[in-house]
Amino acid sequence: MEQALLSDQKQEESLSYYQYVGRTASFSAPSAIGEEVSVDEIRSASVFSDPNYYPPSIHSALVASPESDPSQGQALVFQGGYGEGFQQGYISNQFGRPILDEVEIRQLLIDHVGHRCCWASQPARRWKISAIEDCNVYVGTLETFIEERETVRETEPYAGGETDGKGTGLELGLWELDLRSEFPLLFVPHKELRAKIPHSEAKEKCSGCQGRGEIPCPTCNVGLEPGFYKENQMSQCHVCYGRGLIAHRDGSDTICNKCNGNGKLPCVMCASHGLIKCQTCNGQGSLLTRNIALVRWRTLSNRKVSATTGAASVPDEVFHKARGVQLYNTQAYQCNPAYFADSYLLNRFSSEVIADRTPIPPASRVICERHTISVVPVTRVTMAHRNKAFSFYIIGVNREDYKIWAQPNSEGFHQCIQPSKNRERNPVKATNGYLVVHANGGLNQMKMGICDMVAVAKLMNATLVVPYFDHTSYWKDPSEFGDIFDLKHFIKTLEADVRIVKRLPAKYKGMQAHVMKPRSWSKAFYYQKELSKILKQKKVIEFAFADARLANNDVPRPIQKLRCRACYKALRFTDKIQELGNTVISRLRATGNRYLALHLRYEKDMLAFTGCNHNLTSSQAEELRLHRLSVVRWKEKNIDGDEKRREGRCPMTPRETVKFLKAMGYPSSTVIYIVAGEIYGTNSLEIIKEEYPRLYTHHSLTTPAEMGALRVLNNQLAALDYIVALSSDVFVYTHDGNMAKAVEGHRRFEGFRKTISPDRRKYVELIDRFDNGEMNEIEFQERVKEEHETRIGGPLMRRRGEIPKQEDYFYANPLPGCICH
Repeated sequence: MEQALLSDQKQEESLSYYQYVGRTASFSAPSAIGEEVSVDEIRSASVFSDPNYYPPSIHSALVASPESDPSQGQALVFQGGYGEGFQQGYISNQFGRPILDEVEIRQLLIDHVGHRCCWASQPARRWKISAIEDCNVYVGTLETFIEERETVRETEPYAGGETDGKGTGLELGLWELDLRSEFPLLFVPHKELRAKIPHSEAKEKCSGCQGRGEIPCPTCNVGLEPGFYKENQMSQCHVCYGRGLIAHRDGSDTICNKCNGNGKLPCVMCASHGLIKCQTCNGQGSLLTRNIALVRWRTLSNRKVSATTGAASVPDEVFHKARGVQLYNTQAYQCNPAYFADSYLLNRFSSEVIADRTPIPPASRVICERHTISVVPVTRVTMAHRNKAFSFYIIGVNREDYKIWAQPNSEGFHQCIQPSKNRERNPVKATNGYLVVHANGGLNQMKMGICDMVAVAKLMNATLVVPYFDHTSYWKDPSEFGDIFDLKHFIKTLEADVRIVKRLPAKYKGMQAHVMKPRSWSKAFYYQKELSKILKQKKVIEFAFADARLANNDVPRPIQKLRCRACYKALRFTDKIQELGNTVISRLRATGNRYLALHLRYEKDMLAFTGCNHNLTSSQAEELRLHRLSVVRWKEKNIDGDEKRREGRCPMTPRETVKFLKAMGYPSSTVIYIVAGEIYGTNSLEIIKEEYPRLYTHHSLTTPAEMGALRVLNNQLAALDYIVALSSDVFVYTHDGNMAKAVEGHRRFEGFRKTISPDRRKYVELIDRFDNGEMNEIEFQERVKEEHETRIGGPLMRRRGEIPKQEDYFYANPLPGCICH
């Protein structure tokens, strides 16, 4: 028998479980410079809102009709979308989203209840819907990116030599300076630059000393003008009071040692020469002056928040679960108000935002403007049963939208990496020696290896030298640690755990280090007992490899937490890379607000390494085979690619990837960001783009000037992709390499963000059956969804195995260790 959703006895305490339906995410409507809209702003906006001013929600409000005939049931009447004249059940084609009707509302509620233990769906099916109320919040922003320039005069002592003055060329005007190489990313909050104006230097006589290089001593020649001074100005000795002798009680006198019996002391500042060196010109008598352009780039922003009257009574926690949907985003030299063919009211709202444009300072110019309008879609649904009313909130747009973008339930798990004050964060002891590490592989392999080495240094009580990066791997990237990660932040964050230095002390540089390869997947005692002894003797140990040197499991809890502090807190990308990543994310959001990051590991090195050549030509397969034979460190040379594919150990092909995304419910309008290097094959990306035209890469979302040197630095490009993948609404990977593992683990750590991990063995079986005509498209898609229903990155204990390769990697799933219930 189906259990009632709410019994009369438990109704009050149980309502909260049934109250919020929809996507769960922090509330951030796209707004000026990434600022979040506060609940206080919403409350304030709704107080002054005209109930007839703003349109209903983008999924439209529905209200009950008069109950003229109870036998006819509850009728729901469309009250208008963003305008009038559209067919009931749909909104303007400009937005292209079907509205929520009664059936969809009930189905959303049934889906929501289905995730709650011991709850039944009968109330969601049978209770009467008495009201559906729009509680939307609208956010309009106008950002104006400006450049300000002003000239300041700079002086310094003239030390001789030629000057870059009018004799060497015509002095450039302030706005004639070419600063394109220094130009920042658009809409950064603030950047300041000082640039020398060419041919503006001049040699001038120092006004402080009138060109003499010396000025009268301010102590013994106080008040005298330059050129007038008196020498040998002495002051009375304060020890003997000018006598030159010191009187004693027995009546004797001795010579004063302070003044040597003279009774006077020379000036302490100029030794009674009467002159001191002019500090303005450093004794040179001349100054070198030049014009300096002080340039500031900054973003002026204004934001307008408006809310429907219904938003005033929505609980705060509902808005904290909501996320804005961008309706309009344009960028131009000067933005004009938006035009919605179906909504005069939104047009009026946009005009008000534009009219409130922040005044531009006189000595500045506008580079660009960006105008956005967003809506936070919240609908309150009231249901009635036995003379009792119950309200719940729908957050989002529609049911299908909810299902494909819904985040996993965290089930009460949360981060727990802070050390215990009493046991885990003991002061760093005197070091046993220095640990030099050579990180190997690509960026993410090196990153995870460095996190292990931080933990190893703690176990060995060693001082860690900032790791050296691998420049010999397939990617051939010359970047060093400080080019990718914020070195100061790394050292500062871990200073209470491990002592970290930039380089070996001078006294150890000439010493022969003990070079070794530590055992893979070692337990803690290996480093605490065996290697610590060697470190005490040799003082410097050099590890030739860093990856996979520490076990996934059975490691002390404080060490596991330290690994996560190193990986997720200390290893922060440089400001330059992070800013560019934020720019790429904002441009992706502007195209559709939500996006899917696809790690398409269909690259030459991976295909050659795995021996996978499904759907490739014979010449391509031969090219990959020869490449595999040429890499000495790859031990497996003769590979049966078909067998490996059946075992699920091959990257998914572009066609297989498209079929998978379609089966999982992602429509052709989905915004997809490719997280990968160069995709192998001439038309590989075109296969995906044919089905998903809104396909982007780091190159398509940045200009050559913004990308700069990054375009040929593969590890830095990988860092950029990592930032974008971490922030995506959904992350999908087609092969579980180091990038996939690192991003998946980080997303679990950050609250179990949706990460779809295809079961490639099962998927290959299904798609081969589909290709052989053993199942139709609908059957294929249903089976794919069924097989991957639980593979979305939710809480799951790290799998153990008899050997490490059969286990889940610690950095792919830091539960247990860094995540607690």
